[in-house]
Amino acid sequence: MIPGAFPNHRCRWFAQWAGLFAVWTFCWLGNSSVAATPTHCELCKEYFTGTIYVVMDPIRQVKKHICLKCSKSPTVCSICGLTANLKTMRKLDDGRILCDLDSKGAVLNEDEARAIFQEVKRDVQGIFNRFGPFPDANITAHLVSRDDFIKEYFRKPSIDDPEKLLGLTRSLSQGGSNHVHHIYLLSGILRAQFMSVCAHEYAHTWLNERFTPTRTMNKDTVEGFCELIAWKYSTSKGYTAEATRILENEYSRGQIRAMIAAEERYQFRRVIDWIEHGVDSWIDKDRLEHVLQLKDKAADDSPIVPLWQQITVPTTVPDTLTLRGISTSGARRFALVNDRTLDKGESAKVRVGSSNVVVRCVEIRDASVVLEVGDDKKQLQLFLSPAATKK
Repeated sequence: MIPGAFPNHRCRWFAQWAGLFAVWTFCWLGNSSVAATPTHCELCKEYFTGTIYVVMDPIRQVKKHICLKCSKSPTVCSICGLTANLKTMRKLDDGRILCDLDSKGAVLNEDEARAIFQEVKRDVQGIFNRFGPFPDANITAHLVSRDDFIKEYFRKPSIDDPEKLLGLTRSLSQGGSNHVHHIYLLSGILRAQFMSVCAHEYAHTWLNERFTPTRTMNKDTVEGFCELIAWKYSTSKGYTAEATRILENEYSRGQIRAMIAAEERYQFRRVIDWIEHGVDSWIDKDRLEHVLQLKDKAADDSPIVPLWQQITVPTTVPDTLTLRGISTSGARRFALVNDRTLDKGESAKVRVGSSNVVVRCVEIRDASVVLEVGDDKKQLQLFLSPAATKK
């Protein structure tokens, strides 16, 4: 696994998800349901003449009624995994196909891509806060096709499969502290995911400038740290589905969750200290106290500030517990409550205004979540707002 690589598990995950949820449900409709059912296929737009099939659109989280032809078509969108309408689809130079809906939301223009990268770079610098200096004008971002991406990868190959990557960072040292970075970003992915790729790859440039010859770190941990930055960025922007996918993919082999656990217990600045001066090469989730073991630097003995008091990227947090979104991964559901993504049965501290509260997620429903709040475990049901429901 090469430093600077961002996984394509999410894109593959979409197709797998589509395959999972597109275990076609045979729906023979009686007269009582005709009025509530579309008269034409929602993919090819042709009128139904027989059996209607129901599939899940994993991007928009809605069911779609499709015809037999579309249920068997090999022409599928590389983002959502559903059949692409031959009349409205977009075929990219590298052979990937985008359906009409996903092509409208995908990043396909290099000027737009570079503007997005600059925006993300500024926000991620805010996450790193006082841990500068930051890579800035010495970075060039390139929007590339899958073919060009693979060619760049094989200039310095590793054990990764370039077909499963979305981003790649090449950092060159020009002596001393002078570096030049080139970031290769795959075209044709949706904007929210593209932005998290930018955050991940920028974290690689920051790491590559700060690593010293005496510090070695496991590849999974390097990727886990970059995923942590992408997760923090996506969470701060309210990209619930993207934050969930970062947590659920296996690219860092669990190091992303270990990083989050370490931050929650000891705060971000101590994770940074460990990244730069730690003794271990990875974070053991069952031995988080090892994050405090440093070499070549005295341990920071200043008081630990609760996570909700730390200042990184300014984020807007409601003054009351608010359900901001619900996302799914396979058969599992996740709820974004204020600034935290919760799984069923999970307990966590959730920011509420300038304070925090401990909650436990009891149940996640279609448009609501049931929580146990505080020490007295009072149950509270939160509902999605009408605006959130339409997203």
